[in-house]
Amino acid sequence: MNVWISQQAPGNGVALFDAPYNYYTVIDKNDPEDRLVHKVFPIPASNNVIIEFELPKPENVSIQLFSPIGQRLGIPMNDFFPMGKNQLELDLSDYSPGICFYTIQAGEYKSSGKIIILK
Repeated sequence: MNVWISQQAPGNGVALFDAPYNYYTVIDKNDPEDRLVHKVFPIPASNNVIIEFELPKPENVSIQLFSPIGQRLGIPMNDFFPMGKNQLELDLSDYSPGICFYTIQAGEYKSSGKIIILK
């Protein structure tokens, strides 16, 4: 993990945490049946990115994109998905090159990661 810390006026610190090559995120609550596993590819992405996830039961899933300073990018996606492996494609063609962060939430499980956009 890399950490960058900078000082801004009037003495407010800013920290950015970066975990290179982090493709999988797992949230496990002691029960192997109660976990959310997701994969984002390709990283880096140019126009589209695919988010693949597996749900232990049918669930409403929401995904939001954020800039490195926490501003919401675009309209959040919120849709119902069936149990099992699911896949959705996000269109990144309107976004500037750089890093953005995402959160994915399914029921009580929430996780996040980064997407690198190249043009």
